[in-house]
Amino acid sequence: KSWQLYAKRRGRHAENKNYQESIEPLVTIRNLEEFFKYYSKLKLPSEYEVDVKIMFLYKYALLVGKIGLRVDVFSFILKGEIVKIAAEADAIWELLTFSLIGNQLDPDIIGLILSRHEKLILFEVWMRTTGRKKVIGRKIE
Repeated sequence: KSWQLYAKRRGRHAENKNYQESIEPLVTIRNLEEFFKYYSKLKLPSEYEVDVKIMFLYKYALLVGKIGLRVDVFSFILKGEIVKIAAEADAIWELLTFSLIGNQLDPDIIGLILSRHEKLILFEVWMRTTGRKKVIGRKIE
């Protein structure tokens, strides 16, 4: 699979463009070697500015609506002062991205999204809708 890394400004930092036009492609990654070439240059989730969204998507994921593919989105949030949740957020993102590139996650996963907010970091997992039931995780208090 080829994966593409995108950046998108949100909120007060966003320009008035439609969603597709506001997404900036950064790089296409075809294998582990290319992934590690770029990964060392990427910021960790806690290092991004507020209102930045990083999207690590299967090459055709942005065409979802156009090609009739349906997607389920599963989200989880780390909430608190960024300095207190930084290590957890960085570790979760690293685990997810390494697992995705290493084909260790469900093959129906077509994207990982990181959205940096002022007092929280939102993670999204995009999956092709297959009709099969999946247990992704559980609520942690």
